[in-house]
Amino acid sequence: MKKDNVLKRAVIAGASKALSIKERNSKATEQEIMQEITRSVNEIISKID
Repeated sequence: MKKDNVLKRAVIAGASKALSIKERNSKATEQEIMQEITRSVNEIISKID
């Protein structure tokens, strides 16, 4: 898989995670969402084919 394709998938996965967090906690700030995504970045990367 090309690096550009992997990067695109990573961005989409991160955005999906952000939406999921916002659905669970509508009062979450951007900073809180980014912190949670940063903490789970390895999990996000591992799910990319």
